[in-house]
Amino acid sequence: CSVLEPPPKSTAATFGDIPSFSRRLSEEHSISLRRSLVDGLDMTADELESSQHRSALARLNEISPAIDDDLFQRYVGACKGDTAKALTRLEATAHWRQANGVDRILEEANLPHFFTLKKHYLHCLLGRTKDGLPIVVEGIGRFGRAVTAFRQDGILPDHADQIIRQFVFHMEYIFNVVDTSAYPQGKFLRIYDMTGIKLRDISDKEAVDLGYQMMQMLEHHYCERMARALVIAPPIFSTIWAMVRGLVDPATAEKIKIVTPRKLRAALLEEMDVEVMPRCWGGNGVRDLYDSEMEQALWAWVRTNKKSLGVSTHGV
Repeated sequence: CSVLEPPPKSTAATFGDIPSFSRRLSEEHSISLRRSLVDGLDMTADELESSQHRSALARLNEISPAIDDDLFQRYVGACKGDTAKALTRLEATAHWRQANGVDRILEEANLPHFFTLKKHYLHCLLGRTKDGLPIVVEGIGRFGRAVTAFRQDGILPDHADQIIRQFVFHMEYIFNVVDTSAYPQGKFLRIYDMTGIKLRDISDKEAVDLGYQMMQMLEHHYCERMARALVIAPPIFSTIWAMVRGLVDPATAEKIKIVTPRKLRAALLEEMDVEVMPRCWGGNGVRDLYDSEMEQALWAWVRTNKKSLGVSTHGV
């Protein structure tokens, strides 16, 4: 099924609804309170709330084993302390993970276009920042041309879900293999390279829609995972960013730094050692971003999975 397939309305709340889940929590709270009074238990309101959170998390964990207290704390942080809203969003994520097999994605070889997508669209793991965060690079400036190549290779329009699924696979690999740190750690630095972007790229509806789905995926199902973002863009983009920054959540806007190619090396040196910085950006690291040790470990993981499940890796 599509990795963006929403859960059935009868089993999970959606982001656009005022969910019944919050009402159920309220009802359960009242029942628990009455029981505590009858049984003579001395429980504070915080203890009652904590007990119900544990009960809710246990139920969601049965839907998706990825749902735990650490993930709950991330969602609470994303919801600015609103625990009811966090649980509502977490329930949606639990059903989304279940419906799309996300909890099994690292053990499966159902990424048939993995290496083709890598070829046409730069997305890779570069290494770690000075404070230990995984570094994720995306060549978003060439995404429009990548979409054209996807069409030529027959990936689009019929297999758009495989592009999204690969994006999810990367996220799961990062936080289940590369960095399993508990909240408030377990985040990454994302570098968006907008070099080469053309006006026609942002007029391609399919490309824009696909990019939007990826951003929505990150926002809805990977809360509190991006620590910082560097956007490599021409000077005119700084002007555009100044105009639209007010429309972005202030907490998110604070994480984003716009860097022109001229000032790129200095900005990267604030984040990473020169040995990590690739040579194309003025460092002493790898020549090709795909040659980084962390990225090659990811490729080896995919090859091993394909071989174990009898899927050909010829030519990759």
